[in-house]
Amino acid sequence: MIVKPFSVFQALAGERACYNSVLCINNQLVVLGTKSVHALTMRLWHERLDYLVKLNHYTEAISLGYELYLEKAKAVEIGRAHV
Repeated sequence: MIVKPFSVFQALAGERACYNSVLCINNQLVVLGTKSVHALTMRLWHERLDYLVKLNHYTEAISLGYELYLEKAKAVEIGRAHV
């Protein structure tokens, strides 16, 4: 059985990939690790709230909104990328 790469671009990228490489695409920061790829998304405060509501995480959205109102919210929230 022959396994074909997803695309010629991905095949070339695989040959030239360097671990710990960083790439910025639109509002995402992509980091190539030794065993995985991490994608970090930059969001405005209202996008963060909308995202939590979309996931039905209402308690977290209210908590974040309150922290933003008090100007005590963290500038960085770390979560899993959905790729």
